Amino acid sequence: MAVVDRDEYSTIRYWDHLVQRGAATAIETVRDVLRNGGLSGDALALAHGAAGRCLFEAGRIDEARSSAESALNAVDGVSDEVRHWVAMGASFVLAEAGQIDEALARLQAIAQESDGVELGRVHVQIATILHHAGRLHESLVEFDAGQRLLDHHGEVAEQIRFHNNRGVVLLQQGQFSRADADFRAAERLAAEAELWSAQAQSVANRAVLLGRSRRLVEAIGEFERAAEHFERAGSPARLVATMSIDQAEVMMHSGLTADAVAAGHAAIASIRETGNSVLLGDAQLVTARAEMAAGRLRAANVTASSATQTFAASDRSDMVPHARSVEVTVALL
Repeated sequence: MAVVDRDEYSTIRYWDHLVQRGAATAIETVRDVLRNGGLSGDALALAHGAAGRCLFEAGRIDEARSSAESALNAVDGVSDEVRHWVAMGASFVLAEAGQIDEALARLQAIAQESDGVELGRVHVQIATILHHAGRLHESLVEFDAGQRLLDHHGEVAEQIRFHNNRGVVLLQQGQFSRADADFRAAERLAAEAELWSAQAQSVANRAVLLGRSRRLVEAIGEFERAAEHFERAGSPARLVATMSIDQAEVMMHSGLTADAVAAGHAAIASIRETGNSVLLGDAQLVTARAEMAAGRLRAANVTASSATQTFAASDRSDMVPHARSVEVTVALL
């Protein structure tokens, strides 16, 4: 580990930079810092928070949740800035681990004591979690509130995240032109900043849009381009798994049902290894739908039932009806 002034460990700037350099390197650095001990309160909370973020990006959700909880337990007596940084990162880890209500509660608590750009960031984080919970209208309301406060004052990474996440919600609502504008803006900003993982997300999102527009050849080309950027960024497990789910859905909507089923099961297998219950439920649902479209009704019923159980166990009650609708439809066929 490179020699670092220990005062740096108490700064958000240090940990943000470390996390952005890549999960694998950051995880080892965090472990070395924690092992050496003697940290201030701010540094201890930040180190655990950074570990949670990096483990999350590496797809190690159980370890990420443990680190996020350690960070939250270490915030007594720290500065408001550090406490907010820890809660923002931990909220997303908790949400992906299935603890949606707790994640939203943490963010609402921060919102009550924030204003300006900081409040804008909280709104965007809430919007992102609501999107993952399937609450799209509420999500867009929060994105609008965040945009009014962030305006053009947010950092590049925040602007990229805003455009990518809002674009996905707009895409799911069928607002293709607005979604495409968001994805293109995110890719341009990411390319200029050489943030390969963020650029890959932007390209993969646009691939989904092209697939839903029935432009299959272009969609496949964009998925391939996104895979190249992800590889350049070290193949972050969670994001690559998300793209695999998206590929399965695009294939299904394009009539390539057998390929969609295969892609869905491959995504399920890889996600099980990460322990990410949110992605697992999403993968199971898209696979069940693909199996139903392919006429594999018995398999579709089993997979949809698994999705229902996963959604219920991960506190995503709004998604349970989607899985049950597949079960009901299969029973009627």
